[in-house]
Amino acid sequence: MKDIMTSGPPTDQKIIRDEAAMLAGIVPVAGCHVLEVGCGGGAFARKLASAGAVSVIAIDLPGVVPESDAGKPADVAFRAGRAEELPLDDEVSDTCFMMKSLHHVPNPQMDQALREAARVLKPGGALVVCEPVAEGAFDEMIRPFHDEREVRRQAQEALDRCTVLSAKHDFHYLVPTDYESFDDFRKRMIESPTVTGPVTDQARRAARERYEVHASEDGSFHEDRRVHCRILIKPAL
Repeated sequence: MKDIMTSGPPTDQKIIRDEAAMLAGIVPVAGCHVLEVGCGGGAFARKLASAGAVSVIAIDLPGVVPESDAGKPADVAFRAGRAEELPLDDEVSDTCFMMKSLHHVPNPQMDQALREAARVLKPGGALVVCEPVAEGAFDEMIRPFHDEREVRRQAQEALDRCTVLSAKHDFHYLVPTDYESFDDFRKRMIESPTVTGPVTDQARRAARERYEVHASEDGSFHEDRRVHCRILIKPAL
């Protein structure tokens, strides 16, 4: 198998401020057809376009994927769809990214989501799956309203079971996480569309109490959070 790596992965303790730039130096992006599954607001997809991708398709659920054309690069196509049933033909992407999105797929469909990623990849293409590690102050703060420990574990187990793609690289890195205040944390996390179901007043109070324990004197919060990245390759013909 040809080694797709264009540079080595970062060390486990390296702080990465631009994940798109880092990953574009590891797997093919420039001059390639790239897919992101679980694109959210599209910030990562736009960075992939800026990194020189020929085209970027960015997919997320209806109501989450951006609807307006305002501010979109011409070479980013946002589409509504589900990871377990991608609205794409076979073998259309050189590289596929799932950035902190696999654990949002319902557990019974995680295996199917990985099979779908393999289906749309060209032979020799790479799937990059980056998942946050359930540890640290941030994870403790979100736990009252969005406990992700089980789904993150399930995502790693799905990757362990995956047989349609071959594991190539497995590493960790750190990403800085910052909030100016609890209100900033509330707007970006408690009111995030990724939080399913209503958040009770009790959960809000518990989250605020935990935030205040870990916040600085000025009310801001900072933590370098660990991310687990796996790169899997579709076997070449």
